[in-house]
Order: sequence, then structure tokens, then C-alpha cells
Amino acid sequence: EVYLPEVGHYCSVIGFVEQNSWSEPLNNKNPDLNLYYSTSTRETPSTAKFIDKYSSWIITLLERGIISTIRAEPHVLTMLKDKIFRKYKGFWVGIDINQSFTSEVRWPELILIMPEANIIPEFVYELSFTPRMLVAPDHIISDHNNGARWWEKTTHTSNLKHFKAGNF
Repeated sequence: EVYLPEVGHYCSVIGFVEQNSWSEPLNNKNPDLNLYYSTSTRETPSTAKFIDKYSSWIITLLERGIISTIRAEPHVLTMLKDKIFRKYKGFWVGIDINQSFTSEVRWPELILIMPEANIIPEFVYELSFTPRMLVAPDHIISDHNNGARWWEKTTHTSNLKHFKAGNF
């Protein structure tokens, strides 16, 4: 039986350094990347389908050292842990998206908003000194964008499908 230790809230990891820019192949990208994906399909979008569709890409981000942290709902982190553990043996941090935002996380971060969501968390709009990649559905209306969909007036934004095709 495999023993998978879980660390507490405060931990120290040797070999990780603070990053204020993306590593290869994203080193020329803005530290705040915003990626939207379409939820307009015949079937009702779901978290399980999202995880199935994008878990290999997330593993690639971890393997290449592009991200070290994933911020998502607790049930999403659990589903990802099950998928990632089979293929990736490195260290990564999962943070509950509902926890209060802290600027103490200094590792490149992937923020996942699931298809069923209706809001973008407020902390996404706060200043960060660490690279953050927000992945969220295209249907969410944002108060910060005068009632437009969140990605329509947000800088450094791309379609997730196009982004994946161009970089991975």
C-alpha cells in the first residue's frame, strides 16, 4: 500500500524558489494569464467531464514546472489528486479556492473554475506577485467588466482551446 503523506497548512519545501514570471515555454507571457473555455454544448457541462478532458494538460503543466499550485474547489482537488497521482509523482500544492487569498503563495498557480460556477472569485482581481493562470467558463458575467462576460474586457485573455494548441 502506498503511503501519501499530507502536509499541514504551513510547510517548507526545499528546492522551490519564488517565481515572478513563467518558466519555459511561457516565459514571454504576462504573469496573469486568463483562459476561457466554452460551456455551450448539447450536454450539461460538469466537473467530471472537465477533469477528464483537461487532466492530461494539467499534468503536463506540472511536469514541465510551469505550475506548482492548483487552486480549486475541494471536490475538484480530490478528483485531480486521483487523476494526477497515477501519472505524476512530483510535489504540487492544492489550495481550496474558498480560503481567504494570501500573497504568501509564491509558486506559479493554476486557478480552476468549474463549468457550473457563476462567479469569478474576487481574489483573482487582486494584485499578485506570482504567475497565475485562471481557467474559467466563458458564460460568467463579471461585475468588474460592467456586466460583460468576464473574459471580454479582461487583459491577457485567450481561448483555452487555442492556447493549448499553440503552446502544448
